Amino acid sequence: MLILFTILLYHVCFLCVAEAQLLEGIYCGKQNCYDVLEITREAAKTDISKNYRRLAKLYHPDLHRDKEAKEKAEEQFKALANAYEILKDDESRMDYDYMLDNPDEYYAHYYRYYKRRVAPKVDVRIAGRDIAKQEGVIHDSNKRGSRKQKISKEEMERIIKKVIEEKMDIKGAYAKPKITDLLWIQLLILPYTVISYIYWYILWIWRHNICQQPFSEEEKLYIIRKYLKMGENQFNSQEEGTKQEYLNKELWIKEKFEQWFKEQEEETKKQLAENNRYKQYRRYVKNHGIGRMTFDDS
Repeated sequence: MLILFTILLYHVCFLCVAEAQLLEGIYCGKQNCYDVLEITREAAKTDISKNYRRLAKLYHPDLHRDKEAKEKAEEQFKALANAYEILKDDESRMDYDYMLDNPDEYYAHYYRYYKRRVAPKVDVRIAGRDIAKQEGVIHDSNKRGSRKQKISKEEMERIIKKVIEEKMDIKGAYAKPKITDLLWIQLLILPYTVISYIYWYILWIWRHNICQQPFSEEEKLYIIRKYLKMGENQFNSQEEGTKQEYLNKELWIKEKFEQWFKEQEEETKKQLAENNRYKQYRRYVKNHGIGRMTFDDS
């Protein structure tokens, strides 16, 4: 009976994810990028490139003479190019997969999508090398009066890797996985998880709805996280200063959160409007569509 209950709950969860609504205006819009390229989520990079080339030749606008067919092919061609641009890049593909698996976190998906297009990329190894120089682990050979020390490429990589491991605070979804993150473990403890949640929910109603007890700091952050529609890992990966700012602004109060959220949206739009790279991107989209044709896999 317990096994049947577990399977039923897992099936319901799976259906909820499968029926997730795709977001308009980002990635491939209401279409699934994998479906556009006629591939599965397990497809290798070579399969992505192969299918893109095949479909791009099929839907290239220059191959169609009829006006209606040409317009339809051009629309499909842009969708193909856009899907290819998203899935050929490992980081962009990882963000897209995360959106498919966590459809309720739409605020974070919009932020991540535009941040990747507007913000410059920084190589973490460069930051690691600078920290190592500051701490005297490696020496700058260009600096006058410094003791020159030849370091092999392998030794340099080892030092930088060690500095990154020691200095970087990796939390949230990118943190080192725990045994409870394994799917079969989660399925095994699912009945306990459900019962614990029901108990927690009843206790919440009793404390705050009936007895009118004030929220603890942890409970306030939980409410804020739910308002932001963020997953637990994603919320925990934020800086402590950011969380403290949420508390200072009393964002667990719905009216204050809605006002703050509206201000954040306006500020984000203003920053994007003033950003030259974003202006160029919008002009390109207006003139040429979302994607661009390329056969460069780099």
